[in-house]
Amino acid sequence: MPVQNRAVKPRFRRALPWLAAVASGVLYALAFPRFDLFPLAFIFLLPLLAALDHTPLNAFSLFLVFGATAHLVLLYWMPRVMIRYGGMSVALSILAFLMVAAILSLVTAIAGWGMGRLWRAPRPWWFAVALLWVGKDLVLEEFMTGFPWCLVGTSQYRNLPFLQTAALGGVHFTGLLVILINLLFFRWWRHRDRRSGTLLILILVLTHGGGWLRMSRLESNLRNLPHHRAGVIQPNSHHDRVLSWREREIRLEELLAESGRLVKEGGAEFVVWPEYSVTLYPLQNTVYRDRMLRFSRQYAPLLAGFTDIQDKGIIKNAMVRFAAKGIQTYHKVHLTPFGEYIPFRRLFFFVPRIVNEITDFTPGDSLHSLTINDVPVATPICFEIVFPRLVRSLVTGGAQIIVTISNDSWFGDTSAPGQHMSAAVLRSVENQRYLLRSTSNGISVAVSPGGRIIRYSPYGKADRFVVPLHYLNARTPFMRGGWLFAHLCLILGLGALFICRQKRRG
Repeated sequence: MPVQNRAVKPRFRRALPWLAAVASGVLYALAFPRFDLFPLAFIFLLPLLAALDHTPLNAFSLFLVFGATAHLVLLYWMPRVMIRYGGMSVALSILAFLMVAAILSLVTAIAGWGMGRLWRAPRPWWFAVALLWVGKDLVLEEFMTGFPWCLVGTSQYRNLPFLQTAALGGVHFTGLLVILINLLFFRWWRHRDRRSGTLLILILVLTHGGGWLRMSRLESNLRNLPHHRAGVIQPNSHHDRVLSWREREIRLEELLAESGRLVKEGGAEFVVWPEYSVTLYPLQNTVYRDRMLRFSRQYAPLLAGFTDIQDKGIIKNAMVRFAAKGIQTYHKVHLTPFGEYIPFRRLFFFVPRIVNEITDFTPGDSLHSLTINDVPVATPICFEIVFPRLVRSLVTGGAQIIVTISNDSWFGDTSAPGQHMSAAVLRSVENQRYLLRSTSNGISVAVSPGGRIIRYSPYGKADRFVVPLHYLNARTPFMRGGWLFAHLCLILGLGALFICRQKRRG
């Protein structure tokens, strides 16, 4: 019996590093919706750091396991979407899901290889681990079609004081601080490094104290500005069943009636409908177009999402403004891969044969604002809201408020609607703008420029609300140049890795 125990212990010890990587991946995922245990983001790296040794290959492997665990937990909803709305078989959807997780994990592992080298290098090179992490997140944002989903900084969307750091350098600056806190906490806990402990406390005090100060100043300034009111509708419309034309017309009349009540009873100055709120085509059908223009002249302007079917088979995803002055349209520029188009067709030549529901949309020509009552409005559609630079470009064009729409019914009652919504909160803080989000069946929100969710409509519930807001034209440090912060981190991180490697060779 003792012999068996001695045999088991070495096996368990060999498994410990991999278990630690899995634990870090789980902790990372738990920091995001729907669990929203955001304090875990400050310690998720501790098990992984404890498992690292001097071998870069081991760091690569450990970060690969970490990335796979985190993405499998965070993106578990993907097969459901592929099966239910893409027409894929169960086996094929799982295979596609695993491929996506593998690609994302590989990016994490490559960055982890460099982070492992820097972590075990002489001081102060360990600091550059945070720089490489931000560089990795930037690659996820820019690589191929871009998929900046659940970036580490986004985990703090409910931690309002700390979240104010996003106004400086965006979600990536917030993420850098989260990783730094992980590194400092580990060095204080594992190595009893007093300097790390002191710096850790200093960062926590400055970020949270400074955040509270910024929030109080912002709220004080808002009290002196003119008040406006906007209405948002969440119809709780699902897309599992194709409606008859009569049913679509009834739904249109219901939406118009609800919008009228928001204007008459709530004082809304304009009303927002979600993406694909009703499957009619007012840009092509004069009857529906005139009906909505008549409403906007009688009550208030409308912002709504519709499919724009143009000549020569061109299809675009549009945000349409109906007002007394007429119609304005913004066409979605950054389309959703494998949902609205097939990227890299030569590489994924087999996809059209096995997926039934992908409509080949054409991207819009430019990023531009719409106007509501002569006020410029940034109108990112659905997936566009997860891209910090894109939303910044819309706002710097003069927009004084952000209105985003989405159809998240594809996700079902999973963590995905909450994950999508959390990214919108970051865009509000980065650009210091009120943000309205209207979705087909959740989660619709109204967010203050400090990131406070002032109205929340849960998934699967029909809802409508009117919120007070202010039109703002301030320019945050992120808007002025802080959006380049992640690029600087990537350059500095790679530079640190190169210098560290040269010193080792020397």
